[in-house]
Amino acid sequence: MYHAKTYAKRKSKPANLNRFSDILNNKKPPPAISNDTLENGILFRWIKQLEAIAMDRNLDAYYMEAASRREYLPKIRKLREFYSASVAALETWRCTNAIKDNTQFQDKWIKRTVSLAEEEGRHSEIAKDSKVLVIGSGPLPETAFALAQRFGCNVVCVDHNQTAVALSSFLAKKLRMTNKIRIVFGDGTKFNCSGYTHIVVTSMSIPKKQILGNVIKSAGKEAKVICRDADGIGGIIHEPVDKAFLKECRLIAKITLKDSLLTSLILRKDTSKANKFESKHAI
Repeated sequence: MYHAKTYAKRKSKPANLNRFSDILNNKKPPPAISNDTLENGILFRWIKQLEAIAMDRNLDAYYMEAASRREYLPKIRKLREFYSASVAALETWRCTNAIKDNTQFQDKWIKRTVSLAEEEGRHSEIAKDSKVLVIGSGPLPETAFALAQRFGCNVVCVDHNQTAVALSSFLAKKLRMTNKIRIVFGDGTKFNCSGYTHIVVTSMSIPKKQILGNVIKSAGKEAKVICRDADGIGGIIHEPVDKAFLKECRLIAKITLKDSLLTSLILRKDTSKANKFESKHAI
């Protein structure tokens, strides 16, 4: 069992260390995913607590040690899976509410993704004539909405969940955005990525390794890939980008928003300049 007290000899311990240990060892199991936990905010509060841990860079070393030990890998995978399912349930609930009331889009939780998408679009030079593909758009495709509204581009969203496709399609119609956004059911590990100028691989896209492999295989050479990555402790809730994928790309920009869970990597398929920065943006 992973014990926080193992590191008691250090001068100081991160404030979230005990909570990280308890969650990893299932001492504080997550709540059930249900209408009750959604309606009363229990699930949302659990997500926020887990995200607070995932943003505590003082825990990087502790997470990396746990991730290097075979007995903890299934626990970390299980935690990622539950976080993904919880966020999907929350977004489904919020999408349903957004269909009834547009004020849902004023939520800070949604605005953070919108802000990140706008920065990604600016640094990857998305324009009105760009053809954008979003893989893993989910039931509430705020990334697609943000890019279409901010840059006037056409966006195709693909998701492997029929409910997510149905809800997001209905929402796009309600918001009168079907002239810019098309949402389709598909498998990100097999979807043909050719013909797109920009491909966004969201943080919730799974299995990420296989999806990125398909992007490299089917995307055009000039296509820019916008991939959201998890650094350090962030790997507790998001699958990090496979390093082998980065060797197939040229890194154009790296974007980190203040108080963000994620780092956005803007890449182009080009093995001749693998892993070299053209620019680095810390925001």
